[in-house]
Amino acid sequence: MQFPWEGPYKIVEKTSDVEYCIESLLGARRYIHVDDIKVLGKDIDLDKAMNSLVQDMGKRLPKKINRRIGRGRNEKYEVVWYGFPEGKTSCVKKKEVENSLAFRDFLARKDD
Repeated sequence: MQFPWEGPYKIVEKTSDVEYCIESLLGARRYIHVDDIKVLGKDIDLDKAMNSLVQDMGKRLPKKINRRIGRGRNEKYEVVWYGFPEGKTSCVKKKEVENSLAFRDFLARKDD
């Protein structure tokens, strides 16, 4: 019993007429043929789908990083997780989130 699809992924770039570079929510990248892409419709609630997927996987997945707390060895991040109640956050060490798409988005917001 496996899911008939993987994802969701974010399309990073179109590398040719038939190939795309995609990125998972954990930050892993891979290349995929255009025939293997299924685009989510506008009526799909991505947050609801992700919450369900995370609960099925039994793992935590960062949705958003609000802020950095401390520096150096004491550096932690306040994280909003998929599948957790709205407004509930936790503080975790950098190594728990540094490879996630949420962490990259957090760093990009800091550069703006």
